[in-house]
Amino acid sequence: MLPKRPNPRERAARIHRARTEYHPPKTNYNGQGEAEVVPGFQLAKALQKFCREWLVDHPYGVERMGGINHVGPVGALAAESGLHIRRVGGICNGEFPFVPLSQADLLLLAANMQHLLVTEIQVVPNPNWSPEKWIAYMQSHGCMDD
Repeated sequence: MLPKRPNPRERAARIHRARTEYHPPKTNYNGQGEAEVVPGFQLAKALQKFCREWLVDHPYGVERMGGINHVGPVGALAAESGLHIRRVGGICNGEFPFVPLSQADLLLLAANMQHLLVTEIQVVPNPNWSPEKWIAYMQSHGCMDD
């Protein structure tokens, strides 16, 4: 009798669940990146909603100006924000645990969802920065009192 082969759909579902589960960040305190970041899963959720709405409003295969011109939601966000399309696609797919605040702001502005930065998407200190370095940085930029 042959051994049972794994179902590719079950394997893909298992990999997807493992990728989208929340994993606490590793702190390495070498000060990489910006001082403030947003959780990638929160930003991905908002951008995925934008992508669904975009596809409803811009159906594929509709002729425009004599030819079929279709730009997908990720391409539109990349063009509007100025970020590389691969980076935007990775952020939309939730591949990054944290996204720099400047990039999140550009993407939410391009999607006309900048109000979510205050309501649904948290701005947190970068876990790669030590607390002392982060506090000193925020004090030097006038964000905190001495």
